[in-house]
Amino acid sequence: MYLSCASVCYRGYADDEVSATLEYAPKAGFKFVDIHGPMTWSPLAIDSLDTASLRKRIEDAGLKCTGLYPPGYGGATPEQIETHAKAIAKAVRLCTELGGVHVVSTGAVGRKDHDISVVIACVKRIIELLPPDNKVTIGLEPHYGNVIEQLEDYDRIFDEIDHPCIGICVDTGHFHSAKVDTIKLIRKYQNRIFDVHLKDHVGTQSVAIGHGEVDLPSIFGTLKEIGYKSTITLELEVKDVENAPKYVEEAYQVMLRLIE
Repeated sequence: MYLSCASVCYRGYADDEVSATLEYAPKAGFKFVDIHGPMTWSPLAIDSLDTASLRKRIEDAGLKCTGLYPPGYGGATPEQIETHAKAIAKAVRLCTELGGVHVVSTGAVGRKDHDISVVIACVKRIIELLPPDNKVTIGLEPHYGNVIEQLEDYDRIFDEIDHPCIGICVDTGHFHSAKVDTIKLIRKYQNRIFDVHLKDHVGTQSVAIGHGEVDLPSIFGTLKEIGYKSTITLELEVKDVENAPKYVEEAYQVMLRLIE
């Protein structure tokens, strides 16, 4: 396991979350970063992303990029599903250019009005668009209230899709919010977990790592038990964003102890 810092950790702390990440994450001890926005959130943003310039900025900060956060899987219409599939497939290529290993996103719509079938349709189309030699993995992340949220949603996805590049991003905060048995899911889909978004929560609110209700030692213990070797990506979406640099520094030390 190796530790990455997502740019979302500094969202709201600075006008430019990527610049803040490149400045503060190395000071906290991180050697890897995930770019979570805003230049990746929409198909138009993805089209304008300058990977050569971004990669140089990341490397000049002494860091390595591990992944991108593209637009969500699915959409409210067939046209949106197609647009998002093309954007995510492009994000896979851009991730390769950045030297990354994964793209991760959640569903593009909520579960109140939509079914997991829109995600399945989108992912199937992404697979058609991938180059034959693609090595970048594609993680499906849960979000509370999203069309991707419950263990049963993953059951439906993997009943229809069996592809070596399609898997799960375990989000410890969103699973906690949705009352999902994270340990059970990790054990059931141990060969499909490509990334872990590390959060701590009180109820549905993200808090500093180690200050919430999520049983992080048990989650890390289970990841060790299944032989997980990939990224643990820190995500903070706290209310008191003015404390972001301090919380990232504290989180890195907690993460180091948890992976020992």
